[in-house]
Amino acid sequence: MGVFALIAAVFGVAGGMLALARKRFKITFIGMLLVLASAIFTFIVIEWYQYGYTDVIMLAEISIAVFSVAGAILVFKSKNEFA
Repeated sequence: MGVFALIAAVFGVAGGMLALARKRFKITFIGMLLVLASAIFTFIVIEWYQYGYTDVIMLAEISIAVFSVAGAILVFKSKNEFA
């Protein structure tokens, strides 16, 4: 779980930087989708194993998922501006 989250974070940061620079649309979009997949994967693992601190992690994962979806929508809408 930790390795997948680390890889998603690296792609997410790279995708965010490229989104700000308006370059490489595919890498930007893939980065945001990997961050969303990481949030969903963490949510599923926490529910499956029923950890005791589920509420704290869920708040973080919900916000990550919402911002990832919002970012992907905004990047997809501004697809024409990418070089």
